Amino acid sequence: MARTLTELRAIYNAEYISQRAIAAMPFDDPQQWSLYNIKRLQREIAIYMQLLQDELIDAHEERVNDTLRRKNPPTIGWYEDLCLNFQSGFPLIPGTRYFDNTGYTEQDIEESKQIKYAKVRKQENEYMRVSLRVLIAGFDGTNLTQLNDVVVANVYNYFMNLNVAAAGEHMRIESLPPDSLKNKWLIEYDPLILNSAGQRIDGTDNTPCEKAIKNFLLTGMQFGGLYDVVFHTDAVQKVPGVKVPRLLQASATYAQLPYTSITDTYLADAGYLRFINDYDLEITYKAWG
Repeated sequence: MARTLTELRAIYNAEYISQRAIAAMPFDDPQQWSLYNIKRLQREIAIYMQLLQDELIDAHEERVNDTLRRKNPPTIGWYEDLCLNFQSGFPLIPGTRYFDNTGYTEQDIEESKQIKYAKVRKQENEYMRVSLRVLIAGFDGTNLTQLNDVVVANVYNYFMNLNVAAAGEHMRIESLPPDSLKNKWLIEYDPLILNSAGQRIDGTDNTPCEKAIKNFLLTGMQFGGLYDVVFHTDAVQKVPGVKVPRLLQASATYAQLPYTSITDTYLADAGYLRFINDYDLEITYKAWG
């Protein structure tokens, strides 16, 4: 941003006094120069030249930024980033897709970013019409959560009514409850580390296997990505004391549909999965050897 004449004069004066001091020259205060002092006139010429250069740089930067904004092609990742940076209840800087954070604290800004997960899927209907399905979710500190209708409506308004989305783009914004997952495990364990209830013998953790199974749904798979039974098994294999984890049965559902058996992978309609009921996760332990 171009500096003002006052700022440039202060910089010039400070540098002038500093350089004279380094050279052991007598003190000379530029603020005491007369209106027609030749050094004052030279300073003003240099300052106005610097001001012109600052303004030219600003104009060039604005032109480059405008060009980049116009040339930046919307991609799947571009839309996902905009969702993650969406600020509920905040105004936009006029003519841009950026939010105006003037006067807000860092905490205000962070709290306004309620979307913690986003996934965009390109879909095609029976009439060959392509649209974008945007899945978003929040996080309550423990689980992924469904966002309320107000947030969803605001995001839709941001993309479609404020012309942030690409021209002609058709979008559907959704935040849904999690798909329901059921698992049945047989875990062969090292009896020197775990007991028959799956607890660590040293008393440091009573549910290490259960935690690993559930944590995989939070950190082991990407939001909107595939649930993979092999990757899930691999995550449980890393628990100390687990010798052979076997995922005997896996199934999932959404929107009151019948449960679908999972033999390989599953794409959650909501973008994420959860054990809705305690009995949806069954673990049987067997001593290894």
